[in-house]
Amino acid sequence: MYLLGDGAELERVKLKAKNLKTESAFFLGNVDNVQKYLWDSDISLHSATYEPFGLVLIEAMAAGLPVLTTNGKGNVDVIEQGKNGYILREDTNVFVKKINELKQNEKMYSKLSNFCEEYAMKYNIDNYTTRLIAYYETILNKSN
Repeated sequence: MYLLGDGAELERVKLKAKNLKTESAFFLGNVDNVQKYLWDSDISLHSATYEPFGLVLIEAMAAGLPVLTTNGKGNVDVIEQGKNGYILREDTNVFVKKINELKQNEKMYSKLSNFCEEYAMKYNIDNYTTRLIAYYETILNKSN
């Protein structure tokens, strides 16, 4: 498990991992090459309690990763429950149960992963600029 970034809870999480004697948690801090870790992963866990938009979630989806997250406000605008991930309550057991469900159900995982990639394409810069230009053209046409 790659743990990227930092925050107020980092030391507590490190201590918890140490107490559990886990050897599979790698605390990497802030990294410049997030995409490398996304491509090497199966699921994206995002437990931040506040996320204004959810760009980090879209980046994970672009790598085909189903997202398990909490309701960080902006996350609800990005997650389509059961299609590209799940908004879960802040409960470790709920996260573990959903991780196991995804690991054990290859068909469900594949369906979510494929939809994630499709969904992320809505935010591709080419698609976005095309929609933005079309929007501005309709405004210009209305004013003429």
